Formats: sequence, C-alpha cells, structure tokens
Amino acid sequence: MRKFKSYITLLSVIIVGTIAMSIAISLILISVDSTKTTMAYESGKRAEYLARACVETALGKLWDNIDYTGNETVSFTDGSCQILSIENPSTQTPTIKTIGTYHSSTKRFEVKLLQVSTQIQIDYYRQVNGY
Repeated sequence: MRKFKSYITLLSVIIVGTIAMSIAISLILISVDSTKTTMAYESGKRAEYLARACVETALGKLWDNIDYTGNETVSFTDGSCQILSIENPSTQTPTIKTIGTYHSSTKRFEVKLLQVSTQIQIDYYRQVNGY
C-alpha cells in the first residue's frame, strides 16, 4: 500500500506541474500576442500622423503658392511621408493626397478644398484605403 501512495503522489506532482506549465506558457503567449498588437497599433498611429503631417505641409505650400503641384517626399525625424501630385492644381478646388508609412503600416489621406485664396476651406478630409 505504501508503494501505491508513492505512485499517486508522483502522479499528482506531474499533473500539477503540467497544469502549472500550461498556465505559464499560455500567459507567455498572451503577452507576446498583446505586444504584437500594441506594436501594430503604434505603427498604424505613427503612419497616420505622418500622412496628416504631409497634408498640413501641402496645405501650407498651397497657401503660399496656388501653383504648388505636390509630388514630393517630406522627411521628419521619425519617418517620412509622400505628397502625391495635386489634383486640379492652380485652381481654387485642388485635391491633396498623402501617404504615410511607418514600418509595415501605411495610411492614406485625401483632402478636397473648396477655396484657397482668402482662406482655406475644406470640403472633406478623410482617410482612404487606397489610390
């Protein structure tokens, strides 16, 4: 009978150890997944900020010069963005399109203007999926 109790004790230790190891592995996997999700979110937000920065840059350049045609890359300390060719340049209703990329994330914005001369009036400012 003493020998049988030893096997039960050993088997109990193995079962409890297996359960504890399964819980530890699950927690590690959840932590890794959470870190990946956080990094993807952060990358997407940075790409968005870069694309918006290019919109602001293009608006400033259009304000200074109605004939501004875009088609340039703007560099910042933490990344860069592109201002695509301005649609309807030299008019009061140009459309600005920008792309911000940070690591594997890309964000695009499109801004349609109603007026540029005495003040800038925006028809719409939206994030788009692609051009």
